Amino acid sequence: MIRCPRQRQQGVTLIEVLIAMLVLSIGMLGLAGLYLSALRASQDMHFRVLASLAAEDMVEHIRITGDVDDYLIEWQEDLEHRLPGGRGEIVVGSDSHVVTVTWEQRTRWMDDPDVDVSRHSFSHEVSLWSTLPQQ
Repeated sequence: MIRCPRQRQQGVTLIEVLIAMLVLSIGMLGLAGLYLSALRASQDMHFRVLASLAAEDMVEHIRITGDVDDYLIEWQEDLEHRLPGGRGEIVVGSDSHVVTVTWEQRTRWMDDPDVDVSRHSFSHEVSLWSTLPQQ
């Protein structure tokens, strides 16, 4: 009787495939979490840029016209449309004005009414040119 030499097993076993899928799944979950984190940061920066542009818009209007009241209502309505819960205020001083833009930002992504809402703000101070020292 002739016996065949045992052949070595080739390929992968089921347990090896399951372990590889587990490692791959954990990696994919990590990437999904990183993507969500980047998306939140991107939205936050988008709102900050909009607030900065709105504040700069008002600052330039103040520098050009020297008047706050004629453009204030239109500017505040524009903020309400551009930013969630957007509000703007101007503190008029004797030698400078401070323009502050605030908006609401949810701390979670769900549209749940119980979700925490935080307020963020951006302030910009403009010095009046007429108050600069005369030489």
